[in-house]
Amino acid sequence: MRLGICGWSQSGKSTVFDVLSGGQVHDHPSGRALTGVAHVEDDRLDFIASLFSPKRVTRAAVEYLDLPGLVAGPRSQEANPGILADARQTDGLIAVIRDFAATTVALPFGDIDPARDFERLWDELIFADLEMTERRIDRLHKDMKRPSANRDDQAAELACLLKVRECLEETRAISEADLGAAESMMIRGFRFLSEKPLMVVLNVGEEAAAKVGVRAGDDFGRPTVAMCARLELELDELPEDERGAFMEEMGLCCLAAGEVVSEAFRMLGLVTFFTCNEKECRAWTVPEGTKAPAAASAIHTDMERGFIRAQVVSFEDLKELGSIKEARAHGRLRLEGKDYVVREGDLIEFRFNV
Repeated sequence: MRLGICGWSQSGKSTVFDVLSGGQVHDHPSGRALTGVAHVEDDRLDFIASLFSPKRVTRAAVEYLDLPGLVAGPRSQEANPGILADARQTDGLIAVIRDFAATTVALPFGDIDPARDFERLWDELIFADLEMTERRIDRLHKDMKRPSANRDDQAAELACLLKVRECLEETRAISEADLGAAESMMIRGFRFLSEKPLMVVLNVGEEAAAKVGVRAGDDFGRPTVAMCARLELELDELPEDERGAFMEEMGLCCLAAGEVVSEAFRMLGLVTFFTCNEKECRAWTVPEGTKAPAAASAIHTDMERGFIRAQVVSFEDLKELGSIKEARAHGRLRLEGKDYVVREGDLIEFRFNV
């Protein structure tokens, strides 16, 4: 899973990146995207590992891409589409919106207004997509003036992109363009920004620590998590035995970083399943609706090719009963075939023959 972190300059975007990636890279390169990889903490994986005592525990990984800050003013139309170019190679976007006051940190628009800042950021995503669409439409018009064996394909692509352009001109997401399955496949290679799953991290100040956690998202129409990024970064640097007392003192009941990851999984429609033996206990992620053979291919393609069946127990049943032996004794350990759809939290042993 690769997530792009975008936002206006001075929004605290890079601090959010440091919190999520765990890298604490305070010196971010100017004008360049920065990549960080974080392993997802999961209590379920720890519990399963405690039952098997494997030599190695491997967590699911998330790659974050910290994009340069977007700029406001006359330079925005020239600079921002280029800044967002790297975001096209991501699976989803995290928009960091500022909701904190700091006299030492400039405000690009003069005051704090999260709803306005998000609307303007959305406009930048739309503008970048519209610019790309216009360029392709112009190219198609020119190409169609010359004889070509691909005329029908060009005409179909042009008709599709005209629908896309109309949608973008109304500042609507491309998902609202009423495209058919063939048309959606036709534009897949463009990797439009306004088509990507998007969530909001509302970066609040320390005085609003009580707001940290999931919000309804009514202000932005997107999944929203409130985070006090500066405070969470400071907490990461504290010894673990001091962290709890400091959180209690600040009125901080939980940290938002884990919830951002959970929300990202939900946003992208991913589920986590586990495999475990004496060598390794590991978390895997696959899209919702993935059948057992395809899930096995995430481990190795040979396992899908030679799939026989899957031995499955849900994490809830395993935790309740305390062991694989007890799960089997109570009929909770199931043998599933090729049509089984993997569920969140499944512990699976794949049986195959190649």
